[in-house]
Amino acid sequence: MSRKLALVLATSITMIGLAPAKADGDSVKGAMMIPVKAVAFVAGAAVGTPIAIVRKTASNDKAMAGQLSGKDNPLVTGAAGLVCLPFAVFKGGLEGSVAGVQNSWKNSSEKPFSGESFSLGDMD
Repeated sequence: MSRKLALVLATSITMIGLAPAKADGDSVKGAMMIPVKAVAFVAGAAVGTPIAIVRKTASNDKAMAGQLSGKDNPLVTGAAGLVCLPFAVFKGGLEGSVAGVQNSWKNSSEKPFSGESFSLGDMD
């Protein structure tokens, strides 16, 4: 059994040595960027998720207050914003949690550590 295992191991090592060498700089650069992309994703998710939650909460509150008040009177819109705030916090927390990780995942490979990966760019 050990002779067969040694023969298989020797054959596989020989086959690896016979494989053609690739001098492609892009594949080497891509392999070197894997740890950077992983760290960029984790950092973007950790920092970008709270930012996305706050941004989604603010946009949801503004939209809900506008729908509730009819956008006629700023005083009524302000009061409607206070009434809608608990609902906007709940909805913004759910949407922002998904959007923060999603932004980090989309942008960490192409543009690591950019504003878009930290949910500072355009929110979908």
